[in-house]
Amino acid sequence: MRTYGSMDGLLQQVEFFVDAVSDYEADFVVFPEFFNAPLMIEFNQLDPAAAIRGLAKYTEPLREKFSEFAVSYNVNIITGSMPIVIDDLLYNISYLCRRDGTGNLSGRSIPRPAKFTAGA
Repeated sequence: MRTYGSMDGLLQQVEFFVDAVSDYEADFVVFPEFFNAPLMIEFNQLDPAAAIRGLAKYTEPLREKFSEFAVSYNVNIITGSMPIVIDDLLYNISYLCRRDGTGNLSGRSIPRPAKFTAGA
């Protein structure tokens, strides 16, 4: 991905790659884990955990755009992982946005530092 400074810049880059891959009539476009991390610049003043929670505010709007791109470019998109907060718990999720407008999500909770132990 190229650098970008806003949600609009990110979406322009996403659409560029979706368009390019769809020209090859590919079945899937796959984005990497935390492809949206540069948006955390908005949260530089926060500690890392709070910055990830801040980044989570972009997850639903991104999912909506990925779904639109999947339908309009006739390609299935695996979004790459993105943070989401559900019931005050932080999860790392990825969406499958199908070209027919349907979708699935896959996720896991992000452990809190207290859950880590030395040597584990």
